[in-house]
Formats: sequence, C-alpha cells, structure tokens
Amino acid sequence: MCWSANCTCSGTAVTFDCEGVANGSALPGTACNDGNASTGNDWNANCRAAGDAAWSVIDCMGVAGGSALPGTACNDNTANTINDVWSANCTCAGTAVTFDCEGVANGSALPGTSCDDGNASTGNDTWNANCQCVGQAIDCMGMAGGTALPGTACNDNNANTINDVWDANCICAGTLVTFDCEGVANGTALPGTSCDDGNASTGNDTWNANCQCAGQVIDCMGVAGGTALPGTSCNDNIANTINDVWSANCTCAGMAVSFDCEGVANGSALPGTACNDNNANTINDVWSANCTCAGTAVTFDCEGVANGSALPGTACNDNNANTINDVWDANCNCTGTAVTFDCEGVANGSALPGTSCNDNNANTINDVWDANCTCAGTAVTFDCEGVANGSALPGTSCDDGNASTGNDTWNANCQCVGQVIDCMGMVGGTALPSTSCNDNNANTINDVWVRTALARL
Repeated sequence: MCWSANCTCSGTAVTFDCEGVANGSALPGTACNDGNASTGNDWNANCRAAGDAAWSVIDCMGVAGGSALPGTACNDNTANTINDVWSANCTCAGTAVTFDCEGVANGSALPGTSCDDGNASTGNDTWNANCQCVGQAIDCMGMAGGTALPGTACNDNNANTINDVWDANCICAGTLVTFDCEGVANGTALPGTSCDDGNASTGNDTWNANCQCAGQVIDCMGVAGGTALPGTSCNDNIANTINDVWSANCTCAGMAVSFDCEGVANGSALPGTACNDNNANTINDVWSANCTCAGTAVTFDCEGVANGSALPGTACNDNNANTINDVWDANCNCTGTAVTFDCEGVANGSALPGTSCNDNNANTINDVWDANCTCAGTAVTFDCEGVANGSALPGTSCDDGNASTGNDTWNANCQCVGQVIDCMGMVGGTALPSTSCNDNNANTINDVWVRTALARL
C-alpha cells in the first residue's frame, strides 16, 4: 500500500485463484489435472477439487462431457444389427437381425408357427422350413388333417345300408341292404326258414317273425313237438308201481309201494317233501334222502330280510328311470340295463331312424324315421289312372277303347284321346269322309270318301 496524491492510503486488490494463490493463474475455465484419466477440461466456476462430479467425463468418442456414454445409442455400421448401443467397454454393438418368414427383423413368423395360407379348405396352417405357409386339408368331418376323406369308410347311421363311404361332396352314404335273422346283409336266414337253436332237446328249429331261432321240444319218445314230456303219464310196464310218469331224464317210472319217512305205507312224507324239524332257527324244512327232517339256516337277503327273496340275480328297483331289468348283483348292488329311447319314446324300442313309420299324410308313401326322428314319406303324384307315382302321365300312350282311333295318348286333362284312322287306314291321315279322292273311274267326277269302308262315289 502507498499514499496517493490525495494522501489516500490504498493498495492493489488481491484475487485468489483456485489453488489459493493471490492473483494466481489457476482460474475457473483454465486447465488443470485431477489425476483421473476418465475426466478432462478446466477448473469449474466453484473451483471444485479434482475428481468432483462437476468435472466432465470423457465419453466413448473421446469427447469430455460428451453424450456417447455406455448404454446410449450408437451405430456399429453393420446392416445386420439393430438397437446398437455403447457397451461398458465403449464398444458399439447391436443385436443380430434374423428375418422371419414375412421379412420382419426378429419377427415372430418363424417355421413351425401359425399362419394363414388363404385357403378355406385347409386348417392348422403353419410356416414350413422353406417359409411356405401350408395347411392341412379339412376332411369331411371338418377336421383339419383328419382321415374322413372322400372314398374312405364312414357311418351314415342307417342300419339298412352297408359299405358306407364319403363321396366327393362329403356325403356319407352306403348301399341299401336287408339284414336277415343272423345279421347278414341280404342273407337267407329269413323267418320261416330252418335254423339251429343250439339246443339238443329241440327239433324242427325255424326262425320266427321276431328272428328268434326256436324249435319244438323233443319228447321222451324222441318226437319233436310230441306230448310225452317229463311229468306226463306213461307206463313203465311194472305191475308193482303206480302213478307212472316220465322223469326229467325221460325215464318212465312209477311209485313202488314203500313206507314214507313217517313210517306210513305209500305215505306223502317222502324225501324232498316238507316237514317240521321243530327248530325255530330254520325254515323250509324237508325230509332228506335219509329221512332226516332238516331246514335251511336263516340268512339275510340284500334288503336285510331274514331268508328274504331279495337275493343276487332277482329283480329290484334302482330308482333310475333310465334303466330297465334291474337286478341285485353278487355284491347286493341293485343295477339295471341302460335304456335307449326310440323315435316314439319307447325304451329300447324298434322305432329307429331308417325304419318304417306312418306320417299320417295320405299324399306320401314309404314313410321312414329320419336321423332326427322325424317321420316323413315320399310325396305322391297320382297318374291319369289314379296310381300313386304311376307311369300313366300326360303324353304317354293309352287305349281310348275306340277302334276308329290310333296313337292314343293321355292329354293334359288326363283324357285318353286318339287320332282318327282315315279311309286309307292312316292314323291321323287326311283321307276322311267327304274329302276328295280318286275312284279311278273315268266315268265319275267329284269323287269323295264315304263312311262305308273304301267305297267311292
């Protein structure tokens, strides 16, 4: 400091730089070194110390404070990558591009994925290995890739047809048949013809109207349909027996005079007949072969009744309206046979689709139940003779009963009308009575036909 000319004592103002030096050169904006290779540039306005966040980072392009930082977008100059970014090591790299079957980079339309081939006759369309969109043919059942193709077997649900196949229009149809009593299409086992019921005890076996093979019982004399049946009287030709009858084995035997189990001569207390063993815990007491009177011990049936009748194999009620023929099984479960209702609502009935019915319409014939259980027939058109679907139609030939006409046909009003046979014998000819002709007689004129045969005037 020094005194000025005005005797004012004053000095030079001091400014301390960023390093604390009076009027030093380390001022904001001038270069410095914070010892960090990843930072650059000068002292900041706050003269912050080296390494402070205020110092500018050198980016991946080498620019201090630049924006090319790891994680930011860049361009790796490779056409086959997308989404290029700077890595932590300042390497610019992108994701490799794979073009899908529709040409979309990294798209989802890859081989094996679904597509649409634009063909309504195919389904389950997918891209194949060659990026072709190909579907499976939709079969006659509407199933893509299904086996129900034209020419293959099917079921037209008509019991009166066989060899059902899909046609070119995907209609399932078979060949009409009539099944015989053995279920053979168009077979010979018809009602009234001979068969074998598999029962050696019958003869003259034939199919009945219900296609049941039934024979006549062969009697004890070997006659089919004879009267010498077990239990009927016979003659064993033994004088010391009475009441001779045919046994179950067709042995003719009578009752010898003997004492019964109670000592009565020819008494009724015989083995197998009822008795009383005086035991309250038995029932159905009978004489045994040794004339011992014994009963059956008490057992409980399927309903818990002592010696009740609800035994396995006997009828019961399972309380299920959709079953019939309910019986107790071996485990005392009451079960029935499932019911299928026919077109008339009859359980296991015969009114099935394809069988005959009556639609109560006098103008139809050949009425049958269809697949929807609708009874419908073929519409009837009566011909000119009143025959249903007959051949006597307008324009067809007939006989009007008139010997003077020919070429008789039914007209539009179903009248049988013929053409007049002319005097020359020509049907529909012009040589009619009163028309001109030539009688080949030079001495006549104005020759005309008259009604009497071929005479001329």
